Order: sequence, then structure tokens, then C-alpha cells
Amino acid sequence: MQAARVSPSVILLDFEMPAGNGGAVYKRLRELAQTQKTPIVFVSGRRIDEISKNIPPDPAVRFLKKPITPKELSRTLSEILPPDVWSAPPP
Repeated sequence: MQAARVSPSVILLDFEMPAGNGGAVYKRLRELAQTQKTPIVFVSGRRIDEISKNIPPDPAVRFLKKPITPKELSRTLSEILPPDVWSAPPP
């Protein structure tokens, strides 16, 4: 509901959450017109191949394994967001 209201540039989403899983949240986000094409970065402690098999192929989705570094997140955001939205900070 929050994502539909504010139309974020990107969504960081854990795959395992207390009230459900990221796969269900992803599906719901893709059903809403406001978030249908919003880039999503899954961040999880689980193996990437375990979670990625639950998500249909989507060029606007990336997967990161916890723990992540700021550099890793920055690189992923620069891949998934257009340059006018994300400009990576200098190294």
C-alpha cells in the first residue's frame, strides 16, 4: 500500500519476512499499476538461487545476499536505475 501511494524509484525487499514472504509481496507489487515496473532489489540471507527460482524473470529485479556492502548496493542501483534517478557516489 505504501509503495503504491509514494511511487518509489526502487524497492528493497527481503525475501523472508515475519508476515509473509517476498515472493508474495513481489507478486502483489507487480499487480498494481503504480508499481508494475518499479525496480526491486531482493536482499536475503538465503542463497540467491533459492530465492530467484521463486520469482519470474524480470529485468527490473536484482538479488543480493546478506550481508551487503554499500559498494555492492550502489553498483546494483546503478545497474537497475536510469542515470537521471541514480548517480553513484564517487568511490
